[in-house]
Amino acid sequence: TGVRRLIKILKNNNIKIAIATSSKRKALLERLKKISLENKFDALVSVENIKRHKPFPDEYLFAASKLKIDPKDCIALEDAPLGVRAINEAGMKSIGVLGDFTKPIDFKKEKANLIIKSIGELTLKKLKEL
Repeated sequence: TGVRRLIKILKNNNIKIAIATSSKRKALLERLKKISLENKFDALVSVENIKRHKPFPDEYLFAASKLKIDPKDCIALEDAPLGVRAINEAGMKSIGVLGDFTKPIDFKKEKANLIIKSIGELTLKKLKEL
């Protein structure tokens, strides 16, 4: 899948990756295990780690701190406009990933740096251009 390919590209280039989600940690770990991705991330941030939720940037800022990376040097993907707003508020570059319930206009309104139809579209070159 596009996610596996992207993870492989990032790992092969020594780029740290995290998941920042409003889901509970237990549910996140179960989902990752089910798709055999439980050991692919350098940091996991779940609802238990933060007090304020999207559109606040807290989960993204916490993920950057766990990775020990300045937020301005981070890129985050989101499938919801409020998530893109939170990424931008964190001072990160934002990628809006279109889904069944989102439209390009929603991500443009939130000033996404890049809008894609699927994660499979991402390349290292595209990420470096952000």
